[in-house]
Amino acid sequence: DKLVKINNSVFWGCEQLSNVIIGSECTEIGRYAFYSCDKLTNIVIPDAVSSIGANAFQDSGVDSVCIGMGIKSIASAAFGNCSIKKIVCKATTPPSIYDAFSNFNATVEVPVESLEIYQNHYYWGQFYIKAIGMPDEERNFSVQGVRYTVTVSQEEAVVSGNESNNDSIIIPGHVINGGTTYKVTGIKKIGANV
Repeated sequence: DKLVKINNSVFWGCEQLSNVIIGSECTEIGRYAFYSCDKLTNIVIPDAVSSIGANAFQDSGVDSVCIGMGIKSIASAAFGNCSIKKIVCKATTPPSIYDAFSNFNATVEVPVESLEIYQNHYYWGQFYIKAIGMPDEERNFSVQGVRYTVTVSQEEAVVSGNESNNDSIIIPGHVINGGTTYKVTGIKKIGANV
């Protein structure tokens, strides 16, 4: 028989667990499945997995995760208290999510055709989002203290930050970076800096 579900709490507290290969037939990761697995740092979730249960990887050592195309939901605190630096989410539709990560410091890579959907998502949009495989310097740049993010069209940019000490900034209709002219089409919701 093939493993189709990782049951609730099955590896809870396995402090020496450092590597897990989740089979391609698995469709669900249960609650607290890998809770407090300190040495587990990198996890690859196959395309067949559609849901990750609450607290599934909480308090583990996970710092990077690759989530397959089939993911539909990630439950509360699934990656709580993890120091995640990189998330690759291959799903073209952002999975439903609520408070699954402890902070928004990670870089999230998503399919290029879904870039703007993730950027405008109420939860995912709080992360730094880029297309899978796109170097950072091709997506973000600064001109005169204003940070811009290139949109998926590659012809437009949105204001994504204020790197100057000024209380106000002037937003032009077009901006030039590296010999390429981008039409400035909006301001990304980013908090108090813009």
